[in-house]
Parts: sequence; structure tokens; C-alpha cells
Amino acid sequence: MGSLAQDLKAMGVWDDTVIAVITEFGRRNYENGSEGTDHGHAFCELLIGGAVRGGVYGPDLAESDLTSEYPSYDVDFRAIYKEVLQGHLGADPAPVFPEALERSVTLGVV
Repeated sequence: MGSLAQDLKAMGVWDDTVIAVITEFGRRNYENGSEGTDHGHAFCELLIGGAVRGGVYGPDLAESDLTSEYPSYDVDFRAIYKEVLQGHLGADPAPVFPEALERSVTLGVV
């Protein structure tokens, strides 16, 4: 990622860039029978680029998140994509995400 960022800066397009790195799915908090973890609800996403307003977004984890079967989540990944589509690309996100989000938030990441 560092080399990509350097190249984009050298090309003069870093400020026009948003790169999203997201987990494929969330995980549960405990090990299953094969010493792994099963699919869960919460996730993490990393946005980088010159167009991104840096910082940590979303609520902090609570102790109950760490001890429950499923960590809770307050930000739907589609809300982040909607912000990038609308705020960065100037595109209408409705055709891409026509469904209503269970949790709709505006984070101001771009």
C-alpha cells in the first residue's frame, strides 16, 4: 500500500484517490470446534487516499462486545460505500444500493 501511495502521489492523483480495504465478513468472538472462528456481524474497513478525512470512525468497542457471541455494529459497510460514491465520485448511490439500510449513518469520511 505504501508503494501504491507513493506512485499515486508521484502521478499527482493521490488527492483524487480513495482505496477501500474491507474484511470479507465479520467474525464471532469465540473459537469453534476446529479452533477457528465462525462468520459474525461486525467488521472493519480501512480507507486510505488523499481524499479521505483521516481518523477512526464509529463507536468504540464496549466490554460487552468482547464477551458476547457476536460483537455489535453500528455502521453498515454499504453506508461507507454510499459516502464514497456520492461524496467522492459524485455518483448517485441509489442504483447500486437500492435497499434500505438497517443502520444508516453519515460518517463524513470523504
